[in-house]
Amino acid sequence: MAGRVGLATALRQYVEIGPALIRERLAAIGRALRAGLADLPGWSVPDDVDAPGSIVALLPDEEIDLPRLRADLVARKMVTTVSVVERAPMDIPRPTLRLSPHVDFETAWIPQIRELLTARYS
Repeated sequence: MAGRVGLATALRQYVEIGPALIRERLAAIGRALRAGLADLPGWSVPDDVDAPGSIVALLPDEEIDLPRLRADLVARKMVTTVSVVERAPMDIPRPTLRLSPHVDFETAWIPQIRELLTARYS
């Protein structure tokens, strides 16, 4: 029941705010996040800063245990996913860490993300 209430609330907010504004906000978040992580030591951002949407892929410069990293980040309240090569063999050269910020993401969090990734995994 709680899931249905949450979904209904999200849909109501989506309609009230409007799809165009939501898309614009997510695109702005994606640009800010890609720009803010572009020079992150130990990582590269394969997509252009102006790529559409808010999802940001990060490629580690060295081979690391991304599932372990993801679990560690989740424990620190940073939700991410790992995309493996099998998911898109023509597009993903090696496993990537994916950040999928929500519309309420704050760009003030970018330094914290940089710190988490640089301090522990660069």
